Amino acid sequence: MSVLVDKNTRLVVQGITGSAGAFHTRQCMDYGTNVVAGVTPGKGGQMFDSKVPVFDTVWEARQKTGCNASMVFVPAPAAADSILESVDAEVELVVCITEGIPVMDMMRVKALIRGKQSRLIGPNCPGIITPGACKIGIMPGYIHKLGNIGVISRSGTLTYEAVWQLTSRGYGQSTCIGIGGDPIHGLSHLDCVKLFNEDPRTDAMILIGEIGGSAEEEAAAWIKTNCKKPVAAFIAGMTAPPGRRMGHAGAIVSGGKGTAAEKIEALKAAGIAIADTPATIGVGCHPAWKPSRDGTTVAFEVDDIDAAIAKLKERGVTFDIEKTETPVCWMAQFRDPDPESHRSTDARSLFPKIDAAVVVTPAPAHFETCRELLEMGKDVFVEKPITLVSSEAKELTELAEKRGLILQVGHIFRFDPASLWMRDAIAEGRFGRLKMLRARFSGFKRPRHDTGVTFADSIHFIDLFNFLLGAPPRHVHAVLRDFFGRGMDDESLIVLEYDRGKGSPILATVEAGYNAPGKLREVTIVGTDSSAVCDYNVAQYKIKTFENRHVADGDTIKAEEGAVHQLEFPPEEPLRAELAAFIDSIEKRMPSPVDRWAGFHAVRVVEAALESARTGAWIDISK
Repeated sequence: MSVLVDKNTRLVVQGITGSAGAFHTRQCMDYGTNVVAGVTPGKGGQMFDSKVPVFDTVWEARQKTGCNASMVFVPAPAAADSILESVDAEVELVVCITEGIPVMDMMRVKALIRGKQSRLIGPNCPGIITPGACKIGIMPGYIHKLGNIGVISRSGTLTYEAVWQLTSRGYGQSTCIGIGGDPIHGLSHLDCVKLFNEDPRTDAMILIGEIGGSAEEEAAAWIKTNCKKPVAAFIAGMTAPPGRRMGHAGAIVSGGKGTAAEKIEALKAAGIAIADTPATIGVGCHPAWKPSRDGTTVAFEVDDIDAAIAKLKERGVTFDIEKTETPVCWMAQFRDPDPESHRSTDARSLFPKIDAAVVVTPAPAHFETCRELLEMGKDVFVEKPITLVSSEAKELTELAEKRGLILQVGHIFRFDPASLWMRDAIAEGRFGRLKMLRARFSGFKRPRHDTGVTFADSIHFIDLFNFLLGAPPRHVHAVLRDFFGRGMDDESLIVLEYDRGKGSPILATVEAGYNAPGKLREVTIVGTDSSAVCDYNVAQYKIKTFENRHVADGDTIKAEEGAVHQLEFPPEEPLRAELAAFIDSIEKRMPSPVDRWAGFHAVRVVEAALESARTGAWIDISK
């Protein structure tokens, strides 16, 4: 079962030939949505991507394809008429993504849709998705996981946040509905709550609202007396000033009504658990769980909660509430028997009490701190660079190997899903023969006080290139500049030569600096068959691929431009991923995904770059 959409949904896209409509139609199709038709007046008879027939009217599309849902990607001035066109064609579900539709237009839609069989989601919404079955809208499909928690939200971004929190904890969603934030829209919170309440596959709900209107209060009143399932909620806009519009057109407090405090009070009165911040929306709340002032809350995401609690009890931890089952996790509250024993201004005094350490001191202190920890038998995660001298990096690496300890260096870009895709694409030969790689890590910012920009920033992409190509470079050349006169570089241009066996070496450049305006975190890969540009500043659509080729034609070289593809990646937090990998390595006593020698090789390249800048020569580090 699911709510509103499933694998049997047959979608027509209104505005399919526009740029936004075309892009998101492809995303929906890639997810598995059955797109059977498109509508653009005057373009009937065309084929979208050689797969989807385009019609002049929704009525014609419905008669010939049996479409039962519509996605509206029509500019705001014509969007209301597009909604009504689907209603007149008796399309069961209309999802309007368009924002900026005039209020008077939506008043007309609201009046005319009353009593009709069509249901409207939106406008100004992210859409609806039943994970693994059907996606209608603009939400990133990969963050969703099939499960039994229903999500209802006025905010698209907060929907994604809640869903990703659920999915990353292993809990899926039955259906997620973004109802939109305009003051006049289709389905309300209450309408969706009723649907989920009757859905046998939905066991719990998360309701996300915001200031303005009374929809959340109406839903709370119904939930209090009718709802059979647990509900958690979050209300955005706690700090919004009265009378000031915040974000969505509907997010405005008027006449003292629709405040966050009023909504939260109504929800609590209905027995609905409230998340205080967006960061805890997906963690799960339950009215039976009440934290005490001096307690600490722990969300246990383990297979055996009883064993976990027993282990903590052995360490002297006492529990106020041993366990409470929530829709998404087990929660327990405990008191630390001796909190001061884990706090000190002298870090070394804590070394005997720990199993592992994360070292984020200034770079010059890394070597001594890590060596002391390793000699005491502690596993170590150290922020990059591992050291400022390659001989010291080698000593730490060999010490960790000798003692059988985990030594992981914080080369964070290795844990980005986009980096993993590029590594696999290179290994599988998707770019053809590699020609060059280029990286830029720059922006106008305050320089670090302990190292120059090469050690601070260039090292990120030096290590990334080593990761992508599976080995360090054999030759290094660099030009550095010290515009600040600090005795440390603040602009850096490094050229690397990687040996890939037969043929010419692969050329790679890394540019970094503190002076240029803007913020660049970009990697380009160029091959004979295709190229890719990865923008690490982007959370979701990081990589674009280009099927561009140079083709010999007699005495000339033709530049043939091919298809461009935008790739979608999960919003994984690399910092969280690398720390999780460190903990996993400790627990399983397995090597870290960042090999012990990765830190050494990165420092060796930076060391060679500094030497090249002094001498003007290419530095051979292949031996």
